[in-house]
Amino acid sequence: MKRVLSVWLCVLLVLSTCTCNSSATSDPKNKDVITLSGISLTKDDFSETFVSTENADEKKEVAVLASTVLHITLEVMDPDHICAEMFLTYEGKEIERFQITGDLFKGYRSQVSDANSLVLDVEKTESKTKVLLFELVDGASDGNYYAAKETTEQSAIRVYLMNDERLFLFEDSLPSSLSICFTDKHEQITDPTKDFLWFSAFIEPHIEYLDPCTDPNITMILGLSEVMRDTGSTLWSGDTVYSTQFFVNGMTYSQLSIPFGFYRICNVNSGDATWKAEFYISESTRINNVQVDDYQNDIRYDSIEIGLVCGNKTEYQNLSLSGRVYKISLSGNIINATMDVVSAAVNWWSLAQSIYSVFAAMVDTGNDITLGTMYSQNFPSGTTAVGTKMQANHCMFSGSQFNPSTQVVTPTSSSHYLILQTEVNSTYVSNGSTSTSGAVRFAWRAYLHSTLSQIDYDSAEYKVDYTSSY
Repeated sequence: MKRVLSVWLCVLLVLSTCTCNSSATSDPKNKDVITLSGISLTKDDFSETFVSTENADEKKEVAVLASTVLHITLEVMDPDHICAEMFLTYEGKEIERFQITGDLFKGYRSQVSDANSLVLDVEKTESKTKVLLFELVDGASDGNYYAAKETTEQSAIRVYLMNDERLFLFEDSLPSSLSICFTDKHEQITDPTKDFLWFSAFIEPHIEYLDPCTDPNITMILGLSEVMRDTGSTLWSGDTVYSTQFFVNGMTYSQLSIPFGFYRICNVNSGDATWKAEFYISESTRINNVQVDDYQNDIRYDSIEIGLVCGNKTEYQNLSLSGRVYKISLSGNIINATMDVVSAAVNWWSLAQSIYSVFAAMVDTGNDITLGTMYSQNFPSGTTAVGTKMQANHCMFSGSQFNPSTQVVTPTSSSHYLILQTEVNSTYVSNGSTSTSGAVRFAWRAYLHSTLSQIDYDSAEYKVDYTSSY
């Protein structure tokens, strides 16, 4: 058992509209002074005490041998917004004075227990002290405590701070003055690092690469069945389910993700035919194997490429693209983001079935397609390979709902996806027919948003025989 020696700690937190940019315009509805108990330990000590390398249900006890206190002066102006002047001292010395402000959102405990929880989405500041978690819990929680064991049975306030290599964890009973914050108007927080994954700022997850064909539980969670992964069907998926897990304080936090989609390469008879290639994401966020919804996944995809190649006596006329991606520079879902368009005029049927070599021969057309506009680009005669490439500073991570029984994908208002569609034309000018082959290729880079580290680069390629005739 790791024994953590906590030392004297004093933090002064003042909620006031005098120095903070609060949206409130009236006098405080409640004013209160409270004292919280807590512990202080280094990040290394936290990892040694609370973090496991595998699933562990047992919590490790922390012996608090000296008093740690947090003095807070509260002024509640607005149930949706908190502004705070904070004064942090440690071992009798001042660490820093700083301000925080932000809006309150629903936390994960509201989904997994009978308790209502609110977390503060703290806006970025220049402060050296980082607020890892500011949480209010109304009702008995799931027992995930660090400093005060008794708070699991009652409403609580939890404030976790980090300054350099040291953590300050405070948990105590919820002050009555904060009860007015619990209304039914709060939206769900979407960033898990401001809620249950607050420790991801200094702890890296355990990464696994799972085979969706050998783990039926994984395919059930993600909604993809092994049978439908047959390459002869129109449904495709990656060969690997990416998994991240944290084993912290007897809790298991996991996220799963896999790219999948559909493709359509059909016969080209007496005129045009429509071919499609679709890229979606199936993902899940779970706490102790219980699904929690509406959280952003740390597993993300960039450098996405989608391409189609046609065979003998066939050529592409145009290409259109629709979907939604995440533009990193603006931190939002951007439906008018642009994608590069690539094409080539190559003899697919003479390249000894090397699908990759065909896609490698495609070059940028110099034109971009804007998502959300269904803009269509026409190609010159003889174009036999078309596709799109994701531009820099874009990624995808938000999943779509997939119904395995109907093979229907339903993107939500926040889902990330790409749908490439092209019109294919037979080049026969009179009666004629030939059997040939087409191909579709999907490529992606998977990485962790929290560390920006690459976890995989993979692709899925499929060859389909079809007939071109006139």
